[in-house]
Amino acid sequence: MKRWVWLAIAGVVILWASGGATSTVQRIANAIAYAEGFNVPNSRAARNRNPGNLTASFGFPVEWDGMFAIFQTLEDGWTALRMQVQMMRDGSSTYYDPTMSIEQIAQVYTATDPSAWASNVAAQLGVSVTTPIGAI
Repeated sequence: MKRWVWLAIAGVVILWASGGATSTVQRIANAIAYAEGFNVPNSRAARNRNPGNLTASFGFPVEWDGMFAIFQTLEDGWTALRMQVQMMRDGSSTYYDPTMSIEQIAQVYTATDPSAWASNVAAQLGVSVTTPIGAI
């Protein structure tokens, strides 16, 4: 068999084993990272390896940039953000619960411009700002 056929089969097997498409938690994490400016070169989120601009360490060893965690690795930063999103969705967060809309979450998550943040997250997810985080 040609090499590209084997690569295609391997890709299908990997997708099947990982549950297919990107998980909902990762999709929400990606949307938050976008709203936090992680995709902007040299932004605080990018410099700090903290795609969610988190203000908690989630058990990872960190240094601090003011109130924002500086993660040792980018994977630590992504894992911490996924942990935050999972807690939002499963009700184990102190600040968020699954019935909160993206708009309500923005009021707690960011002080810069909650309306713009909520619009950015919702647009990335293809939902309304009034959509509860647990319904995504």
